[in-house]
Amino acid sequence: MNTVALLPLVALLSAAQPPPRCPAPDSAGLLVRFLSVGQGDAAVATTPDGRTIMVDGAPTWSALHRALRQGGGGVPTAVDLLVLSHNHQDHIGGVPTLLRRVAVRNVVENGLPSATATYGQLLTALQQAGPRLLAPTRRTLTVGTTTVALLPPLPNATTQNLASVGTVLSYGRFSVLFAGDAEPRQLAWWLRQGYVPRATVVKVPHHGSRNGTTAAFARATRPAVAVISAGRNNRYRHPHPEGVARWQAVGATVMQTTLAGTIAVRGCSDGTYRVARR
Repeated sequence: MNTVALLPLVALLSAAQPPPRCPAPDSAGLLVRFLSVGQGDAAVATTPDGRTIMVDGAPTWSALHRALRQGGGGVPTAVDLLVLSHNHQDHIGGVPTLLRRVAVRNVVENGLPSATATYGQLLTALQQAGPRLLAPTRRTLTVGTTTVALLPPLPNATTQNLASVGTVLSYGRFSVLFAGDAEPRQLAWWLRQGYVPRATVVKVPHHGSRNGTTAAFARATRPAVAVISAGRNNRYRHPHPEGVARWQAVGATVMQTTLAGTIAVRGCSDGTYRVARR
């Protein structure tokens, strides 16, 4: 079981302060920022040895760029790995411009085409930028001192949500699980396959919607912190109270970008972590 050191919500650090450092000699830890990009998803992780991993890319470049500058540590000069959970606007809208402005070395996307203009722009940007494309299969990658495990799309999925690629970032005993917009069928399949680990932090699937979390998935992961990324007063009414309650039922502290802005978590190799909101 992970040992955690959760700061009470009233003691969360402000935007002006990053999370406290880890104990020496592991001072940097794995820093994961869940960006406040409105109704969408984007996260950027900085490994202890200075590598950059991104998961999803916000609804628009302006939203992504603003969040990176205001609470995300600035626009990175290079991205070692970019995982796109699925090809919906709110997860990939900022990526075409990112690919034109930043050196992105490796990209994972779910492989399920979309008929949208945004997806077409993504394909063009990928062709022009030329990153290495990695298949969304069950596999483990290494980015510096951090391990990245991919959870594959549901076999024969015909919708983008069910074709979500999951991502687990692990650094020592600290881990963060991202599940895109996976819905109950895919969550159940991941569980049956034994793909779902315990996690210190879970990025709640599908913006905290009612069909984005199952009790079984919450019990399997049992995170200390569950992060919900959604837009203020969004038309989908995310997050749903039932979705929030499922995470609270397993003892997770639920944090929302709608309330806290960008949420930064520094995970240490001993499994402890520190939290700041921006």
